[in-house]
Amino acid sequence: MDEATVQQTLHALELVYGSDTTSEQRRQAEEQCQRLRDSKAVVAYGMHFALGAYGAAAQHFGLQLLEHAIRQRWSSGGVSSDDSSSGRVTFGHGLAIRDGLWPLMLASGELAGFVREKLVAVVVMLVLRMWPSVQWADLSTQMLRLHVMGGPQAEMAQRVWQTLGEEMFV
Repeated sequence: MDEATVQQTLHALELVYGSDTTSEQRRQAEEQCQRLRDSKAVVAYGMHFALGAYGAAAQHFGLQLLEHAIRQRWSSGGVSSDDSSSGRVTFGHGLAIRDGLWPLMLASGELAGFVREKLVAVVVMLVLRMWPSVQWADLSTQMLRLHVMGGPQAEMAQRVWQTLGEEMFV
């Protein structure tokens, strides 16, 4: 992970969301964000921003990167398939993303609402591609654990099931 890229991206996010940013600055900042989306390391950067202590906008951007990678680059390769040189997202990457995002789901009460919604979208996208499988046989148990915690965690579990149903049957 290149720290200079992380800092440039954080600065770009400040410009994108800044109220006093010029059109040209915003365009250049959006190009920086797009370059990161197009990079082969999109999953690593997505996890870094989603789990980092950079603020809600950076968390949301990290989740957007993960969503983009799963949607656009998913490969049907097996669990041990390593397709990292091509930038493809494999089942193994999906497991790492799932395991990495679980602590965020447990701490969902501390997240901004728009970050929680994006987190639900990413988890549902993973579920649609990975479940049912031996590697994720405990999805129902995980969602029940979240639900039993009450509050925002219960809401998160309900949103996952609701969105999953909408994606599968609508």
